Amino acid sequence: MLEISMEELVDDTWNNRVEARGNVEIRYYGEILLADEFAFDRSTRKLTAEGNVSLTEADGKVSRTHYLLLNAELRTAFVNYVRRQRIRIDR
Repeated sequence: MLEISMEELVDDTWNNRVEARGNVEIRYYGEILLADEFAFDRSTRKLTAEGNVSLTEADGKVSRTHYLLLNAELRTAFVNYVRRQRIRIDR
């Protein structure tokens, strides 16, 4: 199950991206992923997390980085969330 919170969800048609911005928190099957921004690139079909990225795993282990390319399972969950917000993914 996916839970997501953010300050804004932006359909950036100029750059062909959908961006979740501002203190983004994704909770997914016991893991918590935090970042300044998540971006789904419609052209490459990739989901990235950028800026102050922190992953807390279910066992409590914490990893930090500035940039993270996310796996297909989380990408699919994010895309489904965006579609529920009535933002088109396929252009």
